[in-house]
Amino acid sequence: MLRPALLALFLLAGTAADAFGQDAPARAVAVTFDDLPAVAVPAAARCNQEALAAFTASLLGVVTEHAVPAAGFVVEANGACLGADGLAALLARWLDAGAELGNHTYSHPSLDAVTVAEYTADVVRGETVTRGLLEARGQRLRYFRHPMLRSGADAAKKAAVDAFLDERGYTVAPVTLDNSEWIYARAYANAL
Repeated sequence: MLRPALLALFLLAGTAADAFGQDAPARAVAVTFDDLPAVAVPAAARCNQEALAAFTASLLGVVTEHAVPAAGFVVEANGACLGADGLAALLARWLDAGAELGNHTYSHPSLDAVTVAEYTADVVRGETVTRGLLEARGQRLRYFRHPMLRSGADAAKKAAVDAFLDERGYTVAPVTLDNSEWIYARAYANAL
């Protein structure tokens, strides 16, 4: 379930005009979720289609109830045990709820730990199910988020990956507030 503090942050943000009067510029806020489809679920549920569907429905229920602009970044390896059809069914729930889907690579490697060729191959592999699902709905895969927010340890590596992502039509999704909630979510999932 969405953490109350994160939800409060979004709901308080609203628009600048609401908070500061009519002369303020409009602002947009989106809440993003990395590592789909298995975001902070207990290990026993990671390959359980029914448990993941219930978790996804619970999370998206809060998102849709509050009309939160949302995007989920997919790590297709996290759903590989479900098969392509099972993964697509879970991801379709995000699209049905009006959320965007983006690529977070296939297996979540750190760009600092692999070569550019290994990283870009993992990006392409991470498009398989997500791209097909979007295209079947007349949409396109347009957002990318670097795992661990690592975009290159040096200028040359960063430039090479940026050029690759640009060639594939990606926009790198920025993170303006990262609360490291995954640390608590992992501890909670382990405790369950």
